[in-house]
Amino acid sequence: MIDGCYWHGCPLHGNIPRTNTDYWAPKIARNCERDTDTDRRLEEVGWLVVRIWEHEDPEEAAQRIQCAVLERRPT
Repeated sequence: MIDGCYWHGCPLHGNIPRTNTDYWAPKIARNCERDTDTDRRLEEVGWLVVRIWEHEDPEEAAQRIQCAVLERRPT
């Protein structure tokens, strides 16, 4: 999954807007809670969740995904 830094509360780039904070702070918090819940549900049924932040280098992200796939392949 690719998460947007703004919408998903990136620890490096996420921030709460200065206007309409009463709306945006809970909205972004709910997004983070939903992400955690989604990860948990997918992992419970055997999926490996690989979250990529939008600011990550695409080549490095692809390498991370490739490694995750190769590690899970049966030998």
